[in-house]
Amino acid sequence: MSRASRQRLAILLLLLVFGALYSWGTYAVFTRRVNGGNDFFSRYVAWRAFLFEDRNPYSDEVTRDIQLAINGRLARPGEDENALIYPWYAVLVQWPFVFLSWPWARAVYMVVCQISIVIGLALTARLLRWNLSPILFTCTAVWAVLFYPQGRGIVLGQLVITQYLFAVWTIWLLRQEHDGWAGVCLALTTVRPTAVFLFVPFLLFYAVARRKWRFCVSLMAAMAVLFLGGFVFLPHWFADWVYRMSRYPSYTIGQSPIWLLTHRATSLGSVWEVVFTLGALGLMGVAWWLAVRAPDGAVFHWALGVTLVVSDLVVPRSATTNYIFLLFPTYLILSALTRTLPRASVWLIVSIQAFGLIGLWWLFAATVQMDVEQPIMFIPQPVLIGLVLAMGYGWLVADNRRAGVALCERGAMHRP
Repeated sequence: MSRASRQRLAILLLLLVFGALYSWGTYAVFTRRVNGGNDFFSRYVAWRAFLFEDRNPYSDEVTRDIQLAINGRLARPGEDENALIYPWYAVLVQWPFVFLSWPWARAVYMVVCQISIVIGLALTARLLRWNLSPILFTCTAVWAVLFYPQGRGIVLGQLVITQYLFAVWTIWLLRQEHDGWAGVCLALTTVRPTAVFLFVPFLLFYAVARRKWRFCVSLMAAMAVLFLGGFVFLPHWFADWVYRMSRYPSYTIGQSPIWLLTHRATSLGSVWEVVFTLGALGLMGVAWWLAVRAPDGAVFHWALGVTLVVSDLVVPRSATTNYIFLLFPTYLILSALTRTLPRASVWLIVSIQAFGLIGLWWLFAATVQMDVEQPIMFIPQPVLIGLVLAMGYGWLVADNRRAGVALCERGAMHRP
């Protein structure tokens, strides 16, 4: 075994020991004593019913079991039904946890979510050639874990956090020209479609324009396996899933951030809602066109950031936990700041992170009603990041180009 291999093995063992100790601490201090994690718990019960009892996880019977376990009674009209609303292959991401008791499963999953966020930071920093000092990496990692969308998602046990890691991994694999595995990873990001409904088409559009056929074929093949494989284990899974999805709007309240901005935060009304929505989609279309026209791929990350912001602004039923995907454009902006202002970057970035961390949690505490977040929480983050991306296009692309950032550095990037 080479020295590098021994070092990687040692790091892996240290991470496993750290994860085990951290999971035990989370269990002893938090999950054993504090109830919660309902988002993960409903999937946990559904997957156990499926894997251990051979029951349909979408069935009314399993849904009733979930409601009784969470509320001690059946859900009343208008209350959250806590039903399984993810496609069946979400079990491929969460199955290891169902073998543990609930407090242990929740503890380990919370730790996995936090590790996923830190790994996502490390991969994105490599992608953006963001040379973080140990202090700045530590501060950014702590901020990323505690920031409102991620912190709330960890406590709730949101699947979108591991979904975010698969998304970053997809970009990393594309960068390394492992197009086949990148397609498989991208397929796994679709376990929560609303979080990636524009992310997946953008990567597919870019891949077709760049003639990355292996990636396209791999994605289509992986999606076919995931969809068709479900009919082997659950012959009616797709119809059951569509039924559960169709019921979701009947007991949840949610609108797009643009709707909230034009109807709740202001009285601009439906006309301006349409104007802002079309404007956001139009900007995204321009970003896609610029990304495929740039010969060196330097526009790709900016266009990806625009796509992620627009998807959060226009999605019909948004969730602040989905804003974890906004970490990518945030890191894009912060990495450019680091290179533009190298001497002041540490204090500037830490100050920005502290302001955002305290500001959003304060806004939540000041507006929350009956443990329910209010519409104002959906607006600041995507709007501010979107404005920076729109106004800072030249700066961000030029910075990427100077840093040698491209989607695929080892392959020639020809104009399609």
